[in-house]
Amino acid sequence: MKQSKPLRLLTLNLWGGKLYDRLLPFLKEQAKRTDIFCFQEVFDNPPGVESRMRHYARGSLYKDLQLALPAFRGILSSPQQGEKCIAIFARKTLRTAGSGEVYVYRHKDAMAGADPSTMGITLQHLALRSGRGKVTVCNLHGHWYPGPKGDTPARLEQSRNVRRFLKTLEGPVILCGDFNLNPQTRSLRLLEQGMRNLVKEAGVTSTRSSFYQWPSLFADYILVSRDLVFQSFAVLPDEVSDHLPLALEFSL
Repeated sequence: MKQSKPLRLLTLNLWGGKLYDRLLPFLKEQAKRTDIFCFQEVFDNPPGVESRMRHYARGSLYKDLQLALPAFRGILSSPQQGEKCIAIFARKTLRTAGSGEVYVYRHKDAMAGADPSTMGITLQHLALRSGRGKVTVCNLHGHWYPGPKGDTPARLEQSRNVRRFLKTLEGPVILCGDFNLNPQTRSLRLLEQGMRNLVKEAGVTSTRSSFYQWPSLFADYILVSRDLVFQSFAVLPDEVSDHLPLALEFSL
């Protein structure tokens, strides 16, 4: 039986487009061999609407990505108008079996004033058809406030809700993104239940670029269920954000 070509997934926190002149050429080059992009810190601000947290560079970043990646279909998850969104860009030729989002912390437009601790958090999901059923890709930008990426009641609640949703899925699962969690946290251990943490397995020493000036060296992860067939995992050295890109090749 002929084996199908592995698919390639790349996950990256775009830092609100602060390094846009570096970022855009990188993404166009990666698009030649990537099938799925999972992005965090994307902005899609309506005219005249600015981030209350002032944590962005390009309010039009999602529209810019749509123009830069014409071979891909963008799916945006926007928990709060004018603030950080997450997005999946999937190659249009992929056979998909549905997509959606689920709130894993609070709800849509939940932010009180400019307090980031009250903002809702979504988990995006995209199901890909395979010969054995389906593979589900999940994209998460985890609760980021307060800054140190340790356990908090909000992060623990978020992880429990993510696990609850993952248990409802059939077939292999990929969970990726900027979790905003240190490796030793209980919140991350909850997400790791039944999953392989490829960052840990590969002995990665940092998922941060030189643009990040704080002590914590970890935020980004790819976790895969034990029934996923994958060929390779890597943290790429390209500095197009204060995060580094993570790449995974896997089979349907």
